[in-house]
Amino acid sequence: VAVIPSARRHGIARRLIERALETGREKTATKGFLEVRASNHAARRLYGRLGFREVSIRTRYYTNPVEDAILMEMESVQRPLESAGSVPSVLSEEVQPRSTLSTGRCDMMTERAIAEQLRQSSTEFRELEESHHRLDNELAELQKRHVLTPSEELVKKQLQKEKLVKKDKMAELIRLYKQQDDHSTVH
Repeated sequence: VAVIPSARRHGIARRLIERALETGREKTATKGFLEVRASNHAARRLYGRLGFREVSIRTRYYTNPVEDAILMEMESVQRPLESAGSVPSVLSEEVQPRSTLSTGRCDMMTERAIAEQLRQSSTEFRELEESHHRLDNELAELQKRHVLTPSEELVKKQLQKEKLVKKDKMAELIRLYKQQDDHSTVH
C-alpha cells in the first residue's frame, strides 16, 4: 500500500487496508500479513491500530535505500475491525522493540539460527538464498540509474516479483522447520 505524499493523512491507507482485509474475509482468509519499512513509523502505528502486530524482521528486504522490513501479522482477519477512532484493546500497549519481536510461540530457535541451520543442511534453501542475493544485486544495479526506460521498469518489476517469490519460499522453509521442531519438542 502506498499513498502519494500530497494525499497522506486523509485516511486513504486505512481504507485501502480495510478493503484488502475485507477481500481476504470474502475469500475465507484466516490471517493477514504485511511488510513495512522499519523507518515507516506512521504506517507501523496505523497497522497496529488496525490489529496487526510485529512478528519478525526481514533484514535488508528493501532496496533504494537498503532497509529492514518489519513483518506484521493479523491473527484473525475474520473479526471486524474496530471503529476508525478506537484502538483495539489488545494493541493499546506500546509496539514491541525490535529485539523482542517474536512469533508469539516459545520458539527454541530464532529465525536467523534456523536460516543458518538450513544453509548447512538444505541445498534448496542455499539455492533460493543465492538466487535472492543475485536478484537483489541486479535490482541494485538497475536502481543506480536515475531514469529507467519503460522496458527497464518492467524488468525491475519482474526482478522484484522474483525476489519476493524466493523470499517467500525461504520463509516457508523456515516455517516448516519451526513446525517440525515444535512437533519434535511436544512429543
